[in-house]
Amino acid sequence: MTVSLGPLGKADPEPLARLHREAFPGFFLSSRGEPFLVQFYRGFLDDDTAVTVVARASDGTVLGAAVGTTHPAGFFGRLLRRRLVGFATASARAALRDPRRIPRLLRAVRYRGDTAGEHDGALLSSICMDPVAQRSGVGRRLLTAWLDGTAERGAPRPT
Repeated sequence: MTVSLGPLGKADPEPLARLHREAFPGFFLSSRGEPFLVQFYRGFLDDDTAVTVVARASDGTVLGAAVGTTHPAGFFGRLLRRRLVGFATASARAALRDPRRIPRLLRAVRYRGDTAGEHDGALLSSICMDPVAQRSGVGRRLLTAWLDGTAERGAPRPT
């Protein structure tokens, strides 16, 4: 399988939302639904601290991604402010489907990212792979490229 790596593009959030749900069924972000995940991935497109790597098959199909930030302390606040309407709409849909999720949604709104030690390292926010590409080495390539990207930006201690 021929795979190329490149930055997150404007067309990538939708297929990544689908892949994320397939890769992490039952996890918190996945349980918010694909519209919520689309907003999450779009948030990396317009943030200067974002480090993104997307794996694509030779036909352009998105196979996976690694996304994160070199400044986790402020990233989630910026993400929420920039994508407030999209997140609110997606969260309302999730809450209507299952009102028991509301307390966790409210906690997520206050989440600002966790880092080990000082706040000068990068945070890997998500890495996901299409199940058909798992065990092919693509995930390792994604992670290596993401780590290289954080080091190039001066964030040598990723979490």
